[in-house]
Amino acid sequence: MKQAAVAICDNISGEASLLEEYICEFVPHAVITKYSSGKELLEAIEEDTFSYELVFLKVELQDEDGIEIARRIREYNSRIVLIFMAESEEYYRQAFDLFVYQYLLFPLNKVKVREIFERLGKIEKNSEKIIYFRYRSQIFTIKQNEVSYISSSLHTVNFHLVNGESIHCRGKLCDFQEQLTNSSFLRCHQSFYVNMKEIMGMKADSFVLKDTVIPISRTYMKASQKAYREYLGNIEIK
Repeated sequence: MKQAAVAICDNISGEASLLEEYICEFVPHAVITKYSSGKELLEAIEEDTFSYELVFLKVELQDEDGIEIARRIREYNSRIVLIFMAESEEYYRQAFDLFVYQYLLFPLNKVKVREIFERLGKIEKNSEKIIYFRYRSQIFTIKQNEVSYISSSLHTVNFHLVNGESIHCRGKLCDFQEQLTNSSFLRCHQSFYVNMKEIMGMKADSFVLKDTVIPISRTYMKASQKAYREYLGNIEIK
């Protein structure tokens, strides 16, 4: 599938960063550029008219008229999928006149953001789930099926890959709880998540993987064993 080129124009860094995380989760290979002003965005579009497929534009830009920015975007490129982001509904009329694809209200709704990319055909039905994290203002992604287990120590999260390599980032395991919900990953210890696809055996107090043993703590013992048995029961035998 062709990469999605996305621009985000928002001078509220928190909202822009949150939107970037959503997009990276839904479309891992998207190329995302953030702009803190409409002027910067317009200059980029002028340089390469067909650079961006989607533009997320905050209407209430500080010291700028977001509606005027949108009009100029339409003058340069009528094919760009334009999404308005606003604090209120007062710009609906202008959005209609400018053929805005979607009108999002703050705080941003994750489900609505996903629906945009689904309708545009940017999300594959059977796409692989990913894990993403931010490091020095950049977002990095890892395919879940490439991770054997995850450990944490001293405010560092370690992703142990199936190929024997490791990737590290600052944070705690709980930072990834939402991403790993409804996945093949099982929390079996305060310091470990294990990918059930990589488990080769289960003992009373541990899971056996190809090259290591992952402990099961008392706190997670009952739930871990139950979840793994249910997982085994749901595996299709080919």
